[in-house]
Amino acid sequence: MQEINYKVDRKSDSLIEIKSSHPWESVKSEIDKSYLKIKSMVALPGFRKGKVPMDTIKSRYSAEAESDFMESFAPKLLKDILEKEDITPVTTPGITDFSIEEGKPFELTLQVEVLPEVQLKKYKKLKLTKTIYEISDEDLEKTLNGLCERNASLKPKEGVAEEGDFAVVEFKAFRDGREVDLGMPLLRLVEIGGFDPLPGFDAELIGMKPGDKKEFDYEFQEDFSREELRGKIALFKVLLKDLKSRKIPDVEEIAASMGLKDAKELRKNMKENLQRQADQRSRSGLETQIIEEILANHDLEVPEGLAKEDAARRMKDAATYVEKQGGDPSVLDEKLFLDKAKDDIKAGLLLKEIAEVEEIEVTDDDVKAEEDQIMEAYGIKEREQVSPYVDKSALLAAKVFDFIIEKAKVKEEKFSEDKKTAENIDG
Repeated sequence: MQEINYKVDRKSDSLIEIKSSHPWESVKSEIDKSYLKIKSMVALPGFRKGKVPMDTIKSRYSAEAESDFMESFAPKLLKDILEKEDITPVTTPGITDFSIEEGKPFELTLQVEVLPEVQLKKYKKLKLTKTIYEISDEDLEKTLNGLCERNASLKPKEGVAEEGDFAVVEFKAFRDGREVDLGMPLLRLVEIGGFDPLPGFDAELIGMKPGDKKEFDYEFQEDFSREELRGKIALFKVLLKDLKSRKIPDVEEIAASMGLKDAKELRKNMKENLQRQADQRSRSGLETQIIEEILANHDLEVPEGLAKEDAARRMKDAATYVEKQGGDPSVLDEKLFLDKAKDDIKAGLLLKEIAEVEEIEVTDDDVKAEEDQIMEAYGIKEREQVSPYVDKSALLAAKVFDFIIEKAKVKEEKFSEDKKTAENIDG
């Protein structure tokens, strides 16, 4: 490509406009190729494919030829200019204007989004509050009880059904002697005293034993799923087929199932794990404060197109999740996703610039330590298996956070439920 006549104009910190002009002779052959390409594919009444006169092609298909020419010529032109000016686009450059007129210079205007130059301001000597979370015996026991509850199992039970039991029942409902479709399985497991789409149904099972049959009148709630049955009374015929009780293992049993020596060792391991989680929560709180502080201290323009692309990905993921949960994705606020994307891009740029200025980098030892943690956590023995999962950008961000915390004025404050309640009320 011959020497290009162009002008680069920075419209803002993140937007560059490029205007170029090209003598007709330098682009004529490329435009002719586009017309010939169209000619080879077009057939008109009286003309076979490829035999339509060029004058007719030019009069009828000028827009298509211009589009084909732009698709082939603009990227090559832009590549040369970007390399010469050392410009790195962060989104696909857009054509905002062009002029193609035979015999006259070809004029082209493009806009390119780039990352802004970061001018660091205050990021040292920040005033931060580190919340200290202490693990109490009550916290430990609550967690252990939850672990035992989650490992509960159902065991066959002899005798009669009582509160807390699980009954396997087969039932049918009748009105005016005809069976009624309830829109639910007729063989189901019912927790006596638990939630049930037929409130009060479980109470009728108390005192029954496997093999027992029972008939009783049942009045449907006003919010029952079948509108035609709301407030109506039906005759239920029930067969209790099986009875089970919920067996909750004790702490010793849980410890044994995990290959531990005894409940004491389980409590020790559990408390250490809870403390790690608490420490991570404390650390996350500091990182959140740092991000808020440096964002407030820096007025940084983010490429709009880059932010919109990021927000669109986040919103798509959120919509998929909401739909899977049975929710309505239309309630998602696009502006919230866009604002969050902009903040995250700004924060990433600032942390990266701080790393460069302070000469913070990820070393081989850092990577190895991260690999060791992953290997230990997942019981993996081969280092090669975990290497692809080490996020060096996350490691760098963590080291920058360490640096900022080290240089900050950190005040420690113990967490209390009273403070949490007050924060919830204020929020």
